[in-house]
Amino acid sequence: MRSNFIKILLFFTCFTLSCRNDKKPVQALVKDDAQQYYNAVIGWRIDVPQGYRQTHENSLKLNDENGKNAVKQNYNTEVETDSIIHLISFQKNQFNLFDSTLKKFDAKRDGDYLKNNVATQKMLYDIYAAQKIKIDTASFIQKIADVPFQVFNIKIYGPNGGIVMQQQMYAALIKGYDLGINISFNNEVDKDVLLNALKTSTFEK
Repeated sequence: MRSNFIKILLFFTCFTLSCRNDKKPVQALVKDDAQQYYNAVIGWRIDVPQGYRQTHENSLKLNDENGKNAVKQNYNTEVETDSIIHLISFQKNQFNLFDSTLKKFDAKRDGDYLKNNVATQKMLYDIYAAQKIKIDTASFIQKIADVPFQVFNIKIYGPNGGIVMQQQMYAALIKGYDLGINISFNNEVDKDVLLNALKTSTFEK
């Protein structure tokens, strides 16, 4: 259950504008013709799309606090964030952004990984419902570089009934770590750019 609350916190961190923590030594950003990010722990390599900038690290503490408050308000639970490794985050604006995190996953402590993801998705749905925000959701599995991701898509509707934003949560267990990727977008152009960045990323075996 503890792992579920952390996933919810990270999801709302993305929703309130995520950012990147530079103090972790397990990652590197290489700049050449394009910005390329590499994480040695899981062997993940991804290009930052042109027109997007890395989210400023000064936003991290505020965004984590927003996520903590969302969890505490709906579940009366405190969540610690010391074990979370913030990987790459980039954005075009506050509505179109990409956030990724890593956390050690222990099945003895955290329980079954797939069941955790299903429970997390239900919790996210309940949080939106409690805020009287109209949403549609869909769950599916998508392979990226032969890694199977559990995907949770949320369409968020505004007061006039139109879609104002979509969010997609990706989760995969890689080398004993839970990789979480959250993508938000409000138009088809940025949707394609952000999803393509993920789909063309690679994982070392």
